[in-house]
Amino acid sequence: MLIIETIIALIIVFALLVIFHECGHYLAARWAGMRVDEFSLGFGPIVRKLFNKSGTQFNLRWIPLGGFVNIAGMEPGSEETIPDGFQAKSLWKRALVVFAGPFASFLLALILFLVIGVGWGFVAGKTLNKILVVNPNTPAAEAGLRAGDTITAINDIPVKDGRDMVDRIHTSPGRPLKITVLRNKKVFDKTITPQWNITFLNAVWTFDTEKKTLTATDATPKDSFFKKGDVLTKVNGRKVDNPYFIALAGKRAGGHDLNIEYKRNGKTKTAKQHCDVLYVDYHYIRWYFPGGYARPADEKNTIKTGDKIVKIDDKVIVTAEDMLKASDDKSGRSVTITVDRNGEKLTFKRSALAATPSASDFVGLIGVMPQNELIKPGFVKSIKMGFIQFGYVIALLVDALKPQNIGANIGGPIMIAGQTSTMVSLGVYYVAQMAALLSLSLAVMNILPIPVLDGGHLLLIFIEWIRRRRLTAREMQRAQMIGLAILAFIIIYVMCSDITRYATGNIPR
Repeated sequence: MLIIETIIALIIVFALLVIFHECGHYLAARWAGMRVDEFSLGFGPIVRKLFNKSGTQFNLRWIPLGGFVNIAGMEPGSEETIPDGFQAKSLWKRALVVFAGPFASFLLALILFLVIGVGWGFVAGKTLNKILVVNPNTPAAEAGLRAGDTITAINDIPVKDGRDMVDRIHTSPGRPLKITVLRNKKVFDKTITPQWNITFLNAVWTFDTEKKTLTATDATPKDSFFKKGDVLTKVNGRKVDNPYFIALAGKRAGGHDLNIEYKRNGKTKTAKQHCDVLYVDYHYIRWYFPGGYARPADEKNTIKTGDKIVKIDDKVIVTAEDMLKASDDKSGRSVTITVDRNGEKLTFKRSALAATPSASDFVGLIGVMPQNELIKPGFVKSIKMGFIQFGYVIALLVDALKPQNIGANIGGPIMIAGQTSTMVSLGVYYVAQMAALLSLSLAVMNILPIPVLDGGHLLLIFIEWIRRRRLTAREMQRAQMIGLAILAFIIIYVMCSDITRYATGNIPR
């Protein structure tokens, strides 16, 4: 059933993206007075001639991997010989017709984001015990969990909500858990052992209980001294062979320098690293720095997750050291804690307790990301948030296309089909989000200055404007051959990348 639903979703999404993109070219060409001979959905032989309107034949073709509009006079060698053709029109009109396709794709993405916001809302509510993503090569992936699964119990104790689920997994690193899963109205159990995930020395590490090694993960910040794959072997001369040693070192070493031994690419290296205080335990709440944000809420639920510490009595708190000093001489007395909650200053009276620092933090992870509840913020705010999300996704796409990131982020038809299956299992909201993202991706990819793509056509028009004369048919053919070669390389690379990811299981699901 899921396969059929995925195929239907793929057909609808691809048809929507292609029709909207090509309609941009078609409508702009008609406006510019150009003759459009054909509008086709798909490539290859014609499956069915749909209808003819205003001299344009609308067709459906066999290969559903795109589409095109055939504007008269676009072929190399077609100069001004066709009065209502592409080449017969002014340079700015030709540029407008070419740009209209990517613009239509941008417009479709924006419309979808706005419709999603108004119709479904935004991911802003409480955490649910339903899985959104299963990361590759993790305990959850090895156990066969999938997006859309609901975790109903852990160790036979019912899960109340997503926060309860996350907390119980986080507090069980290295301990096998019996996970009860609901999938398609069927219930089954999986035994999963959460991985140790340790934050220490501005890096994120995972502890392999079999090999007894602590290895830096790809979650390590880019500004960290350590890099993904580094193995921490010694701290102050003591061998790192269990996660509890790091926890103990973190309790003792906050604010001091540590002598570190580590391995990078098989070579042993040494360094001295300053051990910043990561969090402060104060009044049964963990305050994370920099910033001093509370997590989780206290037992009385007066100080909430995300509250930011501002002052203890009259002492302003900026750093972890400030918090430790402010709590040093308070034992046995009453103190006033001031926090910032979404811009509002709140105060709470507490009996004084000593604060405890730590420079390390560890949690258990099985490799899943839970869904969050959808919240409808109202029509006007939905429109505003839709524009914000549109801009945010554009920024993500631009970052993904940087040379250092493109290999890890680019995906082809195989990856898209796999992700569509995942989105279908999650619901219509996520399919619509995927369609919006794909439409933006189509616009961005098409605007790249590669001949045969829209961006390449714009580049050739720009060259024509600079040279003050048209490219010859031979020059156009050479440019298109280069463009086809580049495009063929990209397609082969993407397909090989997709196949490799699936073969190695290195894909979210």
